[in-house]
Amino acid sequence: PLVISGRIFVLFQFFLFSFLWAYVLIKNFLSLKSKIKYAITLSLIGISIFVLNVNTYHLYPWTTIDGIFCSMIGFSLLIKLFSARISFIKKDFYVSIALFLFSLSALSKQNFVFLTAIIFLYIITFYIKEKRLKVLPIVIITGGLPFIIYLTMLFSTDSFQYFIQQMTGRTELFETGFLCYVKSF
Repeated sequence: PLVISGRIFVLFQFFLFSFLWAYVLIKNFLSLKSKIKYAITLSLIGISIFVLNVNTYHLYPWTTIDGIFCSMIGFSLLIKLFSARISFIKKDFYVSIALFLFSLSALSKQNFVFLTAIIFLYIITFYIKEKRLKVLPIVIITGGLPFIIYLTMLFSTDSFQYFIQQMTGRTELFETGFLCYVKSF
């Protein structure tokens, strides 16, 4: 039952982020005024993306899918930042949730740490340019809550030193990704 439920959840994740991609594409590149045309276009694009995604991956739970899932929902919420029709309070709420989801995606797979750092830096510069410095710490702390909880857990179990040792002890990336390339010249 666990394997089957894991596969069903992966299908759900594929379905949801396929339709979120469709939503992002339609919101940014198409202007459909009719609700019927919008619904039909969203459905067609969403189903097409879903079919293309499902056929390129084995249906078993994997941390990359979780990272894509959280970051895709984060991107769809981050788009609300540029809407002129939404109040600043709602924008702050959406940005906090988006940063929270990006933090979760970074904790699910290390590859998403770079994306999360870029998004955090972008939000910080955006809030500084908008002169919203009073709200910025609240948004950053709320968005970074998964990191805070994780670091608290590491410190409370005295495992922070093991975490650092595990993250910095291996040098394959430097040796195979950089040093071999430099030596080839």
